[in-house]
Amino acid sequence: ESIVIPASVTEIGEGAFSTCSALSSIQFAGGGSAPLTVGVSAFESTSATDVTIPDRMTEIPRYCFADCDGGSGYVKIHKDVTVIGQEAFLNRSNQGGFTSIEFEEGGTEALRLEQQALAGARFGAVEVPARCNFIGFACMQNCKYLTSLTFETRTEPMQWGVNTAAGGPFTFAGCDQLTSVVIPGSLGTFKGSFQDCLKLTSVTFEGTMAEWEA
Repeated sequence: ESIVIPASVTEIGEGAFSTCSALSSIQFAGGGSAPLTVGVSAFESTSATDVTIPDRMTEIPRYCFADCDGGSGYVKIHKDVTVIGQEAFLNRSNQGGFTSIEFEEGGTEALRLEQQALAGARFGAVEVPARCNFIGFACMQNCKYLTSLTFETRTEPMQWGVNTAAGGPFTFAGCDQLTSVVIPGSLGTFKGSFQDCLKLTSVTFEGTMAEWEA
């Protein structure tokens, strides 16, 4: 039901705790300077809640916390994380899982949010940090509880992952509770990203968009 991972651990293997459905408390002990490598699906299909990514872990791998249906909880992403992998926090059921995500301010390394990294998650609000320079295909698709989306002020255009067969990024498609979006002028062009966002009533553009396709 609970585990404390000591600072002496430097590697957690692929699928290490996958499908431990009763595991709800996952804590990373402080201290230690050696990098921590975590394998694909390490905590997939657990009941993890209230997870703080440790400073020595800079990549959240594919499927790491996918389908964690333990109820409400938060995720804290520190400023040195550079990749949130494909389907890392994917939630297919929309029933349990994390309800808030916080990106630590600051950081100099670019951040990539890969394909469907946060798709279906129960986050109510998301602020995309300025250091995020890539958002993958359908990254936040079908986040049914997302009501507010903002982007930190940025100076460089965002890159959008596109599925050629689908015809666009569809980044936030199906977020049918999303009501407000604040878009900075340097965000760039993305197509179909708000498809089926039926409650979207407030879209604020900051600065001048170089190009925009709805």
